Amino acid sequence: MRELETLAVYAFATVLQLPFHLIIGLPWFLVAWVAWRLSRSLSRRARAALIAISIAGGLAPLYGFHASMMPAYAILIGDASFWLMALVSFAITWLVIFVSVFWLTKPRTNDRPVQSNL
Repeated sequence: MRELETLAVYAFATVLQLPFHLIIGLPWFLVAWVAWRLSRSLSRRARAALIAISIAGGLAPLYGFHASMMPAYAILIGDASFWLMALVSFAITWLVIFVSVFWLTKPRTNDRPVQSNL
């Protein structure tokens, strides 16, 4: 039961701190945008994976004292003993971002005939 409470606290802290975390991640979004522009020759799946790597690298959260969320790379710079938790956080973040980007870049086909409003 205690683990469920801890998970709930971390989930709540993540939601509350998300705007701050996204602001910290802005440079990583810029890297992802540049990678998206330069990787036009790759398949949709490979491009989504590349973008997800760059964004997850900057957004993967780790939790410090009192459930304060920081990017995993920032915590690893100060204390490398959290590398396993950082790797798990990166993998989960990458998967969520990859699925989101892959879904958002789905080709839109218009197989239906054009309907007129007249």
